Amino acid sequence: MKWIAAALCCVVLLASCGGKKEVADEVRQRVQPVDLRVEPDHEKFTVIWETAGDGLISGYNIYISQTPLVNAEPGGQPAATPEPFNATPFPGDTDPSDDIEHYEAEGVDEGVVYYVSVRVVYPDGTLSPPSNEVEAAAGGRGELELGMRYNSANDGFSFVQDDFVEADAVANDIYYYNAAGSHFLASPVRLNGFLRNTRLMKLPVTGSLNEVTARLETLDPQPSEDRVEIAPGDWLLLQTEDDTHALVEIRGMVGEGQDAILQLWYAYCSSPDRLIF
Repeated sequence: MKWIAAALCCVVLLASCGGKKEVADEVRQRVQPVDLRVEPDHEKFTVIWETAGDGLISGYNIYISQTPLVNAEPGGQPAATPEPFNATPFPGDTDPSDDIEHYEAEGVDEGVVYYVSVRVVYPDGTLSPPSNEVEAAAGGRGELELGMRYNSANDGFSFVQDDFVEADAVANDIYYYNAAGSHFLASPVRLNGFLRNTRLMKLPVTGSLNEVTARLETLDPQPSEDRVEIAPGDWLLLQTEDDTHALVEIRGMVGEGQDAILQLWYAYCSSPDRLIF
């Protein structure tokens, strides 16, 4: 009878061990990166994603490639695992209280379209399926205060340099002025025919950046004006001399006359003929 009991114990233990391994594998496979998005900036990306599921992980691999790694393959699986952008697995950001991760990828080239995705690295070194893959192009973004034309040190702005320049500088892309109670954002070519010819267009949309970029896909916008009358809440699309683009949201105007300052928010796409914001 003892050998029967021992045999039964072995069977129970084997079944128990097998069950635990299956459960562990199941939990591991449920931990995946999802809802990835990219916020570009000047020569860098902030890659943001959520982690779905529970289980142990060793970190994350971030993939930034000039060719698609996910969407080009049947079933969304890369044909071969490429080298990640990060040299060692990214352990996650410094805020463990939520499931949202932020990774700063610095040193990406301006003017290049990249394809970005993320995979979980499990404790045994294997990888999760990839997240969704998104296109991204580096370019500055942020709030900006533009002084009145010829009356401020900050009366022009270069999107390529991501910095203020003088309104009549050869690198300038935009300037601000008001006349007869109206406010305008304008192309430097109006000041001198040899300066950069920025084309502007007021978009028939309002709302957040995500709402505006979603509408851009259906508008097929063609900026063509050398100046646009502006008011708070307006969104403009600008096309530079180099056929790159910027989105501009008019936030407001402060001050009067020659002391007026235009407050705006901008996002610049450095890849010519692309609208990736």
